[in-house]
Amino acid sequence: MEQWKRDPQKLNTLVWGILFTAFAIFCAIIIGVPLSVRAYLYNSTVQLRPSLEAIKGTVLLHEPGAAEPVAVSMTDPLMQDVPRVRDVRPGSVISTDDTSLGTLTFSRNGGQNSQENVLGTVQLYHSTRLTLVDSASPRFAGISPHPDRITLRVDAGQVRVVVARLGDKAPVMEVRTPHGQVLLSEGSYSVRVTDQLTEVVVRYGDADVLANGHGVKLTTGQRTQIAKGETPALPMPAAQNLIVNGSFTDPLPPAWQVDQFQASADVEPGRAEIVIAGGRRAVFFSRMGKNGIHSEVGISQVINRDVLDYESLVLRMDIQLLYQSLSGGGYLSSEFPVMVRIDYKDVYGFDRFWVHGFYYQNVDGYPIQADLWGNPLGEQIPHAVWYPYESPNLLTALGDLRPARIHSIRIYASGWNFQSMVSEVSLIAE
Repeated sequence: MEQWKRDPQKLNTLVWGILFTAFAIFCAIIIGVPLSVRAYLYNSTVQLRPSLEAIKGTVLLHEPGAAEPVAVSMTDPLMQDVPRVRDVRPGSVISTDDTSLGTLTFSRNGGQNSQENVLGTVQLYHSTRLTLVDSASPRFAGISPHPDRITLRVDAGQVRVVVARLGDKAPVMEVRTPHGQVLLSEGSYSVRVTDQLTEVVVRYGDADVLANGHGVKLTTGQRTQIAKGETPALPMPAAQNLIVNGSFTDPLPPAWQVDQFQASADVEPGRAEIVIAGGRRAVFFSRMGKNGIHSEVGISQVINRDVLDYESLVLRMDIQLLYQSLSGGGYLSSEFPVMVRIDYKDVYGFDRFWVHGFYYQNVDGYPIQADLWGNPLGEQIPHAVWYPYESPNLLTALGDLRPARIHSIRIYASGWNFQSMVSEVSLIAE
């Protein structure tokens, strides 16, 4: 103390130093704590647990660290104890063979894949190998400005990716392939991978395709390819889709016309309307009234396009069957909860049509009749899941009666009482 009395200047310096240090610590606390809390609220994430569902055959799921893959099976009668749905952890590899199909669904609420929770879906087609690299969601989604982020790697095969929007932000979906990287926003996309190239097609939405330090931006109706060791090709038109508004992003008319028929005038007619289901836009067919009375409701579109110069004509659409009171396709195989009919003129100038139906139950055991080409008029698909249907190449499958000019397409529900949906309708000519 005597020292400070002899040198008051040093005492003043020490006191001011202590005061400034305390003030600096105080400022750091009142500024740093809110900033730290803000950073935590903005940047803290939780892992999503997407669900894998087999919709045809047996899908293999190889979890990280596991010696052997586990099966997710739809139809195998010898695998009664194998589940149809499994949660998927980051690092897991999913594989389909030439007989199986699967759907990977991402949602915010731990596998509760109700329509309002779905961030996106990835449909795995035949002979596809996909790795879930990462899938994270902001812990405080209502506060954080950051979107959900999902990262996949596709090493082989083909996937259909639908990215949905929850609230004011759409997830950022990153798809990596051996040839490059694809960033997807809200929309619908197809990614196909072979040994030599990656092909990206935008059905609707926007995609950034990157490889070897270069990138291209794709918009609705465009595609690009990344050849092995090359940069992405310039955007080009996707293979021609003869269907207008097949993603139902616009109202049904004028591209689609709605038609109704009921066998009795005093019963409730069916309805066809656009709904949002699982992040995608779909047409919902519904008729729930007095049972046992034939009813139809459908949408149709006039196409009037020559197809003689094409080598391939393939119909693609996603179907979900929710309810049918009439078994199978009825006694005559003509009343399915979803049917598609293409009217055309064949190469000999005769007007013909090709029709195909879908059902999920046939408890009464009605026979499924064959069409002109010896194929069943209807096929059984899973109940209450999105089923990606792809027709054979109609220009070869219909043989001598192949189309020369497509008149129109009609998609409809037929039977007694039914509820069903269709989405992503395309008739691709190449």
